[in-house]
Amino acid sequence: MVQLELESRFGMIEKLCPTDERWLDRGVELLKADGVFILERVLDRALCELLTQASLKAQHQILCEVGLQRLEAAGEDGIVRFPLKYQPEFSALLEAPLVNVLVSNYLSPTAICHLMNAILLKPANESTEVTAPRFQSTFHRDFPRFTGEVPLSVNSFYCLGDFNDSNGSTRFIVGSHRSASPTVDALEWSSSSVRSEEHTSELQSRFGISYAVFCLKKK
Repeated sequence: MVQLELESRFGMIEKLCPTDERWLDRGVELLKADGVFILERVLDRALCELLTQASLKAQHQILCEVGLQRLEAAGEDGIVRFPLKYQPEFSALLEAPLVNVLVSNYLSPTAICHLMNAILLKPANESTEVTAPRFQSTFHRDFPRFTGEVPLSVNSFYCLGDFNDSNGSTRFIVGSHRSASPTVDALEWSSSSVRSEEHTSELQSRFGISYAVFCLKKK
């Protein structure tokens, strides 16, 4: 069972189960209001293990292709960009039925996958490298989430391994998808975690996270 940090001063993150017939409507509501929710049983454990191994293989391939020195200088060691290029197993993330139905209902049936990454990072208290700051380890927003009341994009994060606050998980800032910038209190709370990151109320972890960003595309 993947362990997640569910509570914060800035709100409770709601967890939904696909066996509940209302999960889809509730999930869309939560994305609009909070910017985040947790959906269980998206991937089975066997697929998580398969993708974990595929992530390691892709990381090794990129290391051989680019070189450790260049990756460290760019702050990209531990980040696998577009892993599907290296390991076909990642096509499973594009085929996840629960995520596809959510994207279709929240954005549009014509939404496209804009990018895919895999994150394999150690928590800060285990890291000894002196490298360029990693973009993935900083408070940032990838893409605009709304124009007016119309949602533009959504990140889907697939947790491949257990993680929690003690081993490097990332804290959420609930509702930050609607703000131009986070509050000072939110920033201080976020930066107090072992490895902090804001993906517009979304999450990344130290090891075993793959994610895809779906963006709205008109016909």
